[in-house]
Amino acid sequence: MREGAALLQGLAVCGHCGRRLAVHYSGRFSAPGYHCAGKNIVNGRGEYYLNIGGVQIDAAVAEAFLAALAPAGLEASLQAIEQFDADHETALAQFRRDVERARYNAQRAERRYRAVDPENRLVARGLEAEWESALLELKTAESKLSDREHARPRSLTHEERDAILALGKDLKRIWFAPTTSDRDRKELLRTLLDDVTLRVERDKYNAHLTLRWRGGLFSEVNVPLPHSHPSPIRTADDATLHRCLNDGFIAGEQITPGAPWRIRINDELRSRFVESATEGYVKMFKAMNLLGVSRQTILQRVKRGEPKAVHVYRGRAKGIRILVPAAAPDLFDPLKKTEGVV
Repeated sequence: MREGAALLQGLAVCGHCGRRLAVHYSGRFSAPGYHCAGKNIVNGRGEYYLNIGGVQIDAAVAEAFLAALAPAGLEASLQAIEQFDADHETALAQFRRDVERARYNAQRAERRYRAVDPENRLVARGLEAEWESALLELKTAESKLSDREHARPRSLTHEERDAILALGKDLKRIWFAPTTSDRDRKELLRTLLDDVTLRVERDKYNAHLTLRWRGGLFSEVNVPLPHSHPSPIRTADDATLHRCLNDGFIAGEQITPGAPWRIRINDELRSRFVESATEGYVKMFKAMNLLGVSRQTILQRVKRGEPKAVHVYRGRAKGIRILVPAAAPDLFDPLKKTEGVV
């Protein structure tokens, strides 16, 4: 078991595909998180079936675990006190049995040795060695019993009994104590839990947990997820200057890679940004269909000033518009590819 802070390492299961969830850590404080190796293709990109931060999930599982232990906490403490002396007596009884067994074996070996004919020296020598070995085992067993009897623990004081009872009543204090390591918490959790199935409901901002306890019982927990709060001042990706620079819709230069862009603003550049496009200007996708060429080819031509293009910056239908004449002879003629147009 690894030493990381992810409480459900090895226990978390994807509620979408049934795979065991992998653990990751992120951020300045290495906050734990869980993700599923399975992926869906969304808009041409692979997205995990499940990817969620683990702080709130771990806290909810820990709370359920401590709640399950609370009724048994006091009883467990009382049993620990009662077993304190009983365990010692049980151990002593075992050591006494070991001594009795060793003594019996030694006495039997002695009888066998004394019963052999002295003339049969070879057999007598073997039985004598067996007797000596049995005597050594008896001596060892008696020594262990003596050590154990002298190590009898003292009885608990009333203060110590009260302290144990207090621990049983306050399991949370034990769980969150600085001396309780992440590894300790994981091992404690595995004494009662077999696994935890996570299903994320993003549209409801909720994570649904199904806890499977040892013995076959199930319990369910819902964990509210934080709502995302996008920045109130945000420009759409298809209207930013960087997108226009990348597309070649406007010209700019950098002294060195990574340096700020320098853009020469003039009337011609201002005229390219309009609130609405006039007749004849169409969206990029339609222009691609009408002209039968790729988006890259059109943008390369726009860089060279042919065809004309504007950028609509208001309304719901923002973006580049291309002026497609009713007839565009030789505008995208294959022969013009020799000029460097791809």
